[in-house]
Amino acid sequence: MRIAVISQDGQGDFAPPHDGPWRQFFSAIETRGHRIVSHRKDPEVIIFMNNHSKLVRKVMKQKSKTELYLVLWEPRATHPENFSKENRLHYRKIFSPSSEWISGKNVVTFNWPQGEPRMKELDEEEWYKRINEPSIFQSNKYSFFRGEKYSQRRKFIKKYKDYLYVYGRDWNAPIRSSFNLTKALMRALHNFHSGLTLRQKPIWIKLQNYCGYASDKDAELSKFKFTIVIENSNDYVSEKLFEGIRNGCIVFYEGPNLANFGIPSDIVVNCRDILEDFEKTYSNLLKDSERCFEIAQAAVRFHNSNDFTKMLNMSALRELGDLVCDSLESDNHD
Repeated sequence: MRIAVISQDGQGDFAPPHDGPWRQFFSAIETRGHRIVSHRKDPEVIIFMNNHSKLVRKVMKQKSKTELYLVLWEPRATHPENFSKENRLHYRKIFSPSSEWISGKNVVTFNWPQGEPRMKELDEEEWYKRINEPSIFQSNKYSFFRGEKYSQRRKFIKKYKDYLYVYGRDWNAPIRSSFNLTKALMRALHNFHSGLTLRQKPIWIKLQNYCGYASDKDAELSKFKFTIVIENSNDYVSEKLFEGIRNGCIVFYEGPNLANFGIPSDIVVNCRDILEDFEKTYSNLLKDSERCFEIAQAAVRFHNSNDFTKMLNMSALRELGDLVCDSLESDNHD
């Protein structure tokens, strides 16, 4: 079959790369005898990476017989267009990295692609020399949709800003923050059916320990014993968690139940409400350096385990390609 793939940003074709993890996705499709073509070259199937309503309408108008498949890469809090009932009706199959995002007979779940380990074992001597103050590597974003955790992220940073190292885009940038806030509000007005929340305070925070955007996140993370991860929403596990783990950090984590995603809960410090839980838990850990190292080491070992292999980005993307092909071939015989 002739298959086109639309990029995650909706700008057009997702060109098959020559190498890297995404090469595995396209190789899986090509190995099964299908051919990757442009969406302008009369494909029989178009795979959308996220829903892009304008392009979907254009495709349906020009190619009424083309089958559409959807792969979700953003939760409702950041990309509500993925979840409107009207949009979902256009797709023969929908592939989701979380069973909590969407359900139905035409939904297939896959593993979120995670990064590869950087170390087999932690160097204990090096680890004890790291910075004790916690870090957070997350951008200042806004969402008006229920379930968003960007506002929780800002509240946490405001509360602990005096001894927190903050990395990411658009902190200490009031003009840029106002632009992002307005953009988020406009998106909410266009997708009000998705359920809105107005809790966005604080809007802007002045930080003394702002370190800017980390162009080499591994190099920066590996300076710290502790890092904080507050997921974008409570319904999936993104790459943020394992970016900390692959660099030997103890992760203070607020997000979904990790066990639901095949991840042991004891490899992080779980916080139901990180605003309330963090200070006491962090203070207690500082008094028990051996326990600290045990948590960090356990996380690194899981990252290197056979149980984690299926989540590795190359494995997960290869699996996604195979799942797409399984669905294509099954649907073709219906």
